[in-house]
Amino acid sequence: MASSKSLYPFHLTPGGPQLSKAMLAQCPRDLRKNPEARLLLEGCRMGEHLLALSQLFSGRIVGIDEDAETVFYAKMAIAEMRKSQQISAQFMTPVQTNFPDASFDIVMLEGLLSGYPAGRVLKEALRVLKPDGWLLISDSCWLEDNIPTYVREIWESPDHKLLDSGGMQQTLEEKGLRIVNIEDRSSVLASFYNQFNSTVKGIAKSGFEGMKHMKGLIKHYKHEIDVYHRHGGDRYMGYLSVVCRRDAPAQEKDPAKDELPAQNEIPAQNDSPAQNEIPAQNDTPAQNEIPAQNEIPAQNDSPAQNDTPPPKEES
Repeated sequence: MASSKSLYPFHLTPGGPQLSKAMLAQCPRDLRKNPEARLLLEGCRMGEHLLALSQLFSGRIVGIDEDAETVFYAKMAIAEMRKSQQISAQFMTPVQTNFPDASFDIVMLEGLLSGYPAGRVLKEALRVLKPDGWLLISDSCWLEDNIPTYVREIWESPDHKLLDSGGMQQTLEEKGLRIVNIEDRSSVLASFYNQFNSTVKGIAKSGFEGMKHMKGLIKHYKHEIDVYHRHGGDRYMGYLSVVCRRDAPAQEKDPAKDELPAQNEIPAQNDSPAQNEIPAQNDTPAQNEIPAQNEIPAQNDSPAQNDTPPPKEES
């Protein structure tokens, strides 16, 4: 079985897999150790970070990238490291995935906001993220507001613009995310660009022979290196990591349920009317309301014998 170093002689993102693991480590341990949890890495490139994240995450890990060549390499690396049961890599655009809504506990975006329109990337990421999920971001950012045109043209394109730290935070909060931690990682850029001091040909022969994508990527990095090291780009270009939480909305009460009386409010038997409200025998009228014997006209009242005229006396 090949080693990670032989599969990946160079890191393709600033900070490498160690930065990805540092962000993931800030998520709750119970979530990271849950075999039923799911993590999506958008911008998985050749799979180096997918393999590294599996050291901390026990659940299912899915990586996507829009470059078919890098996804093919990631698939081979995953199989070589015997991680196919836990990790998969798929060819897919990050702005329109085919995953169901709310299907991931953690979504990680690596270099996506500087490569695509931020609004579209975040919209899709939040669609597939669970209501109480975690969003982890590592990306380039501006360190100042006034960026020279020659610097801006290297890291931006007409359809997307880089943000500074404040702009990044504001954008995420507007999307309903709570910032847990935001860190300036700009120190990783120097070592990242120093990897590519060799010639394009030399890098291509260090494990990436015949891969057109890698050769094109290295050429692009060479332009960034020139501006970063030789033309003051390090004054303006920075790198951020952001850990944020999507808090689940408060559970809304069901008005219908609220209007139903509670058990102690449901009319009891004695409220319907109760037995003690049913006319009792003494209410119908009761025996004590029937004229008593001393109230019933006695014989001497009907008229009595002593009320009849006495017999006449004989003369």
